[in-house]
Parts: sequence; C-alpha cells; structure tokens
Amino acid sequence: MRLTYIYHSGFAIETEGYTILIDYFKDTGKTPDTGYVHDELLRRAGTLYILSSHFHPDHFNPDVLK
Repeated sequence: MRLTYIYHSGFAIETEGYTILIDYFKDTGKTPDTGYVHDELLRRAGTLYILSSHFHPDHFNPDVLK
C-alpha cells in the first residue's frame, strides 16, 4: 500500500488492485505543488475509487470522473 499527499488536503491510496483518490482537487498548474496528478495515477491498473469528504470545489473535481 502506498499513501501519497496530493495538494490541498487530497490523498491517493494505491494498492495492487485499486486506487482511492480522496478529496481530489486539480489546480491549473502542472506541478505536484499545485495539484497536478500524473495521468498514470488516474489510469493505473485496477479500480479507481473517488472519495469526497464534502462538495466544495476544492475537495471535489468532477473532471476526475471523466
């Protein structure tokens, strides 16, 4: 299991069979310190689960569901 901090209170939990993104927020920048998440994390093998603690734009980005 691997836990990764993803900018602004977001986290990713990666296991062999699935990935969980928690409070995913994507800023307009393309660096890890501005919320950029590499496509490999979003499209890795296994199931992708999205967990949002609440429906504010800084804790949920609908683009991650596309």
